[in-house]
Amino acid sequence: MRVVLAGGRSEEERRMGAMIEATAGADPKEKSCIANQIGKDTLPELLGLLSKATVLVSPDSGPVHMATMVGLPVIGLYAATRTARAGPYYSQQWCVDKYDDAARKVFGRASEDLPWTKKIERPGVTDLIDVQEVTDKLDALIAQSKIR
Repeated sequence: MRVVLAGGRSEEERRMGAMIEATAGADPKEKSCIANQIGKDTLPELLGLLSKATVLVSPDSGPVHMATMVGLPVIGLYAATRTARAGPYYSQQWCVDKYDDAARKVFGRASEDLPWTKKIERPGVTDLIDVQEVTDKLDALIAQSKIR
């Protein structure tokens, strides 16, 4: 699959994109399977991109809901918010949900003991999401959908 990195114009997002490219072994001088569009597209352009994509892998963010609008399956990455509350409506089964783990780590309590709207936006919370779990969800989605 060709990977398109999308994001805003902040320096932090650009740095993250560069780290992803480096980790994936992408050479910025050569054409690769990664297209880094971070900071280059407008929201309407992103919506157009999502309408042509195969799948979106993303944490809880606006693009998750934009993808849902155009019928794009989403592999949602949730730790800071509840998938059941904020996850992509038609792709909940494809989400990696670590909210309960985050609640136990940060508050020492099960997620059901927290208010329904409680967010756990703390450093390191998304580190609870394991890469293998994400790739397993992607593999299962591809197998079910016959996506190539």
